[in-house]
Amino acid sequence: MRELAVIADVSTSTLYNLYQSKDTLILAALEDQLADINAVVAETNTSGLGRFLARVEAVADQIVETPKYAEAMGKMLFGADAHDPIVQLLIGTSLSFNRVVNGPDVDERLCRFA
Repeated sequence: MRELAVIADVSTSTLYNLYQSKDTLILAALEDQLADINAVVAETNTSGLGRFLARVEAVADQIVETPKYAEAMGKMLFGADAHDPIVQLLIGTSLSFNRVVNGPDVDERLCRFA
């Protein structure tokens, strides 16, 4: 948090006032990133495979634009527990996307693998 505060040119206490913990801050950053990706995908106005490919391209662009962020998120996710809020956010986002692409019964099919 100290390093981030220095980069953001704010005090550490300001960060903790805005975000109760490092996890809360990471979750907010991930939500912002996912919102950006969703906005890019929505602008393509495609469906099915075209929408899937637009999402893959948007994610790839984010990784290229912010490689250190992508690396940090990858390391965190690989070590995360299934009940971690960040994992749950990604699962929820994935389910929402899959409902659009594959139909409303996708939840039942995916839950068999969870």
